[in-house]
Amino acid sequence: METISTQAETQFVSTAQKLRIDGIEEWKKKTALRLIVKGYSNSIIMDATNLSENEIEKIRELNQLKLD
Repeated sequence: METISTQAETQFVSTAQKLRIDGIEEWKKKTALRLIVKGYSNSIIMDATNLSENEIEKIRELNQLKLD
């Protein structure tokens, strides 16, 4: 299980470096991605990052494209 977590974190860093969404601060993108990888809901991510649900969905979609 630890290996999967490490792989997910590695994937997160790789994806975060490639995400290019204008208007979203880098720390918010990275934080949102980390929470997405860990399986948190949009409402928790919204509270943690102050991003809109629409912005979070864009990050989720880009992350999913990278994982496929």
